[in-house]
Amino acid sequence: MLGHDGPANKPRDHYWNQSVHGHSFQFVGPIVSIAWYGEVAYRMVKQKAHRQSGPSDRPIAPPGWILGDCHIHSDASDGSFDPETLRTLRRLHNHDFVCVTDHLDLIEAGYGWPDYVAALERDSSPSFTLCPGVEVTCAENAGDALGFGMPLTGLARVTNKAHTCADLIQALKKQGPFASAYIAHPGGGLGPIRWAVCGCGYDGVQIVNGLTADDAQAEQIWLESCTVHRETCQAAALGGSDAHKAFEPTGMGTWLYAPEWSIAATWEEKINAIAAALKAGQTIATEQGSFALLRVEDGLPGARLERPIRARIGYTVQLIARQNELRAKVDWQVVRTGKPLTGTVIDLATDKREWSIGPLRAEVVSGLQSYYLVANFTYFDGDLPSDQDKVYCGPIYVTGVSTPEAAIAEEAGVPEGPSSKPG
Repeated sequence: MLGHDGPANKPRDHYWNQSVHGHSFQFVGPIVSIAWYGEVAYRMVKQKAHRQSGPSDRPIAPPGWILGDCHIHSDASDGSFDPETLRTLRRLHNHDFVCVTDHLDLIEAGYGWPDYVAALERDSSPSFTLCPGVEVTCAENAGDALGFGMPLTGLARVTNKAHTCADLIQALKKQGPFASAYIAHPGGGLGPIRWAVCGCGYDGVQIVNGLTADDAQAEQIWLESCTVHRETCQAAALGGSDAHKAFEPTGMGTWLYAPEWSIAATWEEKINAIAAALKAGQTIATEQGSFALLRVEDGLPGARLERPIRARIGYTVQLIARQNELRAKVDWQVVRTGKPLTGTVIDLATDKREWSIGPLRAEVVSGLQSYYLVANFTYFDGDLPSDQDKVYCGPIYVTGVSTPEAAIAEEAGVPEGPSSKPG
């Protein structure tokens, strides 16, 4: 991130770099290197099949929503991205921000946290915010966590590979008023590190990741966080590339509802708006930029509502395809705590990129329930599928509370009404 202005003693541990045609390649030993490059090659082939989005490709989202990569690495730790490379990615994907989440131990042993933060502020622009984040590994490699909204002066009482999963999450969340902690690549990133303990108080899960070793496991952990562990964690959906090198897949991102972010705002106001949205769980994870939003009444993702048991609650779905010349087919489903409420498949022509439905109605049931949306966008060039993009939105939490009327109905054995279906 600091480019050639960084200290000469920047640590590399067991890493060494070799420049080939302008790219920096990292080797971490023969066996790990072979596996790592095999995974990179697989992801590069997959991303060619799923064509990368471009500046004119970004959906036109509702006001207040901004798009960015929430997990990427720079040359402040073990990445090769310098400010110019990050600006190139910004132009390629039309992102508003990037959360640079370098490894805590390498930042502290090299540039130091204050210089790291200062460089991100210096290299930001009015329309593109470089936001300081951090990645920390649990003890015994039990998982990696991402910290957002960290203090600009440095982290307190957080050490790499020194905390259990639960202790690390709590330590990151205590760093300040905007601080939040997310699970990083729970299906495994570039190495064998997979998250070991579900439901331990985190704010969200990185479900979209460019180099995840096991996409199915990442999705399973997110779903379990939305359902089984809904009482003990927030399961906001996060997207990021986890890219370290210029040849790795990028374009994965997170839509954030951050209305305080604006071109006219100061850098600190912008990073606070980003951090506040992440802490509140107002997120949508997207593989390549497509937009899918679930609202329950007026509640955005991350909202917590209380409604009487057996009341009818309204929810809406909004789908927006990327702005390209490809026909889009979207297979979407709204789920409540693991049980589908409604869903269908819709077509979006090249001259109609947005579709919405609602309010649909569902009957409130007792206890804490999570509502979330999963949408699969398939883009067609003629009759042939050209690109795929999966989007995760939610959860929104609704607690059904007992009322005298509900208690009477329950004693009478009145069955729950059927779920709403799209008309």
